[in-house]
Amino acid sequence: MSCRDLKELFGRVRLNAITLSSGNINFFFHYPFHDFRHYQEMDQYFDKLRNLIKVSYAEYWLLKIAIYLHDIGMFLNPRNWHRLGVPKGALSPPGEDLVGRLKEDTIVKSFLNSIGMSFDDAFFDENSYLRLPPPLKEKTWDEFSLVEKLAVRTVMRVLHPQIGDWAVKRRFIGEHPLECRKISEVVGGLVRLHEDKSDVRIRNLGTWEVAGTVVDQKKLMALLMLLDGLDCAGRSRASPEALDEIIEEVKILEEKAIEIEVERGGGAGKGCGHLLHWMFKKYIREVRISPSRFTVVAETSNPSHLAGILFFEIAENVWPKYAIASKLLDEYGHHFDLTVQVPSLMHGELLVEEDLMELGKEFSETIVEASELPREIGQKYETELKLPRALALLLSYGGSCSEYAEQLAKKHVCKLLAKLDNPQKSKLEEIFECS
Repeated sequence: MSCRDLKELFGRVRLNAITLSSGNINFFFHYPFHDFRHYQEMDQYFDKLRNLIKVSYAEYWLLKIAIYLHDIGMFLNPRNWHRLGVPKGALSPPGEDLVGRLKEDTIVKSFLNSIGMSFDDAFFDENSYLRLPPPLKEKTWDEFSLVEKLAVRTVMRVLHPQIGDWAVKRRFIGEHPLECRKISEVVGGLVRLHEDKSDVRIRNLGTWEVAGTVVDQKKLMALLMLLDGLDCAGRSRASPEALDEIIEEVKILEEKAIEIEVERGGGAGKGCGHLLHWMFKKYIREVRISPSRFTVVAETSNPSHLAGILFFEIAENVWPKYAIASKLLDEYGHHFDLTVQVPSLMHGELLVEEDLMELGKEFSETIVEASELPREIGQKYETELKLPRALALLLSYGGSCSEYAEQLAKKHVCKLLAKLDNPQKSKLEEIFECS
């Protein structure tokens, strides 16, 4: 493979990535349409930003390549993991233990118990290379039990940046000749770090010369994280009818996950589950990009949906990446506000700021007792739930459960807002009808 022509290389990578992510099972089921449409949306956002942020010729094409490969670790069939030769030691960034985290995951532990294997014996071969557990190799995906599907998807979700990094080098770009190796190092590094929770490692990224122009890896990393975060708040990319059908299927998996969590003695209050993104993103219409701000446009003023959009979806999945990227881009003289447009808000948009997002952490950790749920739902689960998960489940049942969700959201959000010292407090209290 030749890597001299970056535009031509991008075309090959793009075609390969789209073919892979549209032809295989979408393992990333718990986030709405996180497939080639996600890449395309990010690419379109980048085209809008490129007139605002200067990038060199090589930076332009390398970032476009990274956009199409950053989540590729979620679409590589786990049956082929062993072909990548991903060593166990490469799966955890310095200072983190992702494998240890997976070993403590309730769903993964339930799966390992069912096959009578430890995590290391199941997911690593004799050379300590990542693999699909042997008991699953002869099964088709449709023959996997719900527990097996949930466990494999959990492992993929946690490890996908590291798997993607190796896939860049071993499958999509390669390491030979030298120009390909250089590009693999740059793109692979962007893929590996795109889920980082701090800017420490990103700040250590240097510059490379590619295709005769300087490539600033720190700037590219900031842009990739920004684009990725923005599309996490983007529209759901499906009709309401299709979303309702998918939500029903995801709800079945969610209920099974809760059942497993309760059986394992951990309770369902420790996790937030998978249903939330589908429910809360349903009423996000679009993300608008202007020279000085990014605006998440919500289509609803319903307190339960809006609580999920603002205090879970944006706080958990958009703000962390936006905050890192924004801080880094400030160093290049670029600043963009993040705002949320709400239909009922008569006084303009909500400016998303750190103290507001801190409430999101408390929102996601708030526990809802079974006694706070409708009787039939409380009796069904017989366990405490995290507030975002409780809201998503109630909204998925519809009818009177949606009314319960609205009251539950108002009750807990108003308690959180009482702690807020921010000029926007009155706007939020108006939205959530706090007395």
